Amino acid sequence: MKKVLVIDDEPNITEIINFFANRLGYSSDASHNGESALEKVKDEKYCAVMCDLQLPGITGLEIYDRIKELNKELARKFILLTGSLLDERTEASVVQQDIKVLQKPFYFEGMKKLLAELEV
Repeated sequence: MKKVLVIDDEPNITEIINFFANRLGYSSDASHNGESALEKVKDEKYCAVMCDLQLPGITGLEIYDRIKELNKELARKFILLTGSLLDERTEASVVQQDIKVLQKPFYFEGMKKLLAELEV
């Protein structure tokens, strides 16, 4: 079964994503901070990463950069989660690196569509 890594400091968000992932036929791991997520990336094989933009200690874009150093293929399957509008700098980085963005609140169909676009 394909596995998705979910990184968000809000447990209710990780629970929702886990529920949606299971309905789509994926298993999922949740991490509530960037450092533990990066350790999981080293130890596990994931087909996609869904990561909150604003986390304590490290941003979602910093996690993306670190994952890109560890696993370029997985970095291509990175989805940034955010509940706010992106500032100009973040927007430029997302566009330049072709990172998918899923706006909170999100719905099952939105998540399904993004995972399909990434062909995971």
